[in-house]
Amino acid sequence: MSQTYSDSSFAIRADLAAVHGATMESFCAPGTWFDAKERREIVALSRRARAERGFEILGYIDEVQDIGLPSGALKLIDMVSCESEKIDKNFYLELVSNGLLAEQYVEIVGLVTRA
Repeated sequence: MSQTYSDSSFAIRADLAAVHGATMESFCAPGTWFDAKERREIVALSRRARAERGFEILGYIDEVQDIGLPSGALKLIDMVSCESEKIDKNFYLELVSNGLLAEQYVEIVGLVTRA
């Protein structure tokens, strides 16, 4: 995960940098339904999607490994990252009927929204 304040024109308080650092580290730790590598990939894909649509600074995109996350996970990552207003019950039901576990859905939403 990229994390830097060296090029910021604003002073960043140490306590905020510490919280940000801990959050970034949590993205790379194993979760309940996804392992550490998968969680890192979920965050990287989310950040890439946002950067490609102009929502993030392009210089801070994490490298995507293409580790083969399920297609439902990829769709959810993209929707939560960039088009969350389109998420409804039917979208959720489509994903879980195509193999994404409800618990995986929750973990992905949590990761992407924190990222």
